[in-house]
Amino acid sequence: TCALPISTMVMTTQDALQRATASEQALHAEKERLALERTRMSITLETIADAVITVDRSGHVLLLNKSAATMAQCEPCEGVDRPVSELFSAIGLRPELFEPALARVQQTGETVQLRSSRDNTSTRVLEITGTPMRDADDQPAGAVWVLRDVTDAVQMEQERSKAEIGRAHV
Repeated sequence: TCALPISTMVMTTQDALQRATASEQALHAEKERLALERTRMSITLETIADAVITVDRSGHVLLLNKSAATMAQCEPCEGVDRPVSELFSAIGLRPELFEPALARVQQTGETVQLRSSRDNTSTRVLEITGTPMRDADDQPAGAVWVLRDVTDAVQMEQERSKAEIGRAHV
């Protein structure tokens, strides 16, 4: 029989323990790094003034930031798992505008940009961008929707145009 000397077996066991400890430390460090990255991303998402809504392949909300929840008049956790069309309706967007856009982003993978006044009772103007998400295999994974309130910019442009027209008639 070929038996290893006891000193070799002890060294092999010590090496294995050292490697296991190193692997455990590396795993712990990676978990800490990912937790820090998640915290940074969460803080970034929450500080964005634009409404951000992330949806899965079937159009159900995975994530929405505070701005999106405020527009939809709900808490962020209440919006999760709902169809994005429900959130868009709650925001006051007309279905005939957003339903074709939702379908286009999901089916073609194209980025869509829209500008819409909210329902007839509101004078708010939103600029809406839908961008498809893809998984590691380049398959559709959902979409990210960003809604920006551009009401003030539109009103300023209208006032500027009126002033220019007024100057032209003088």
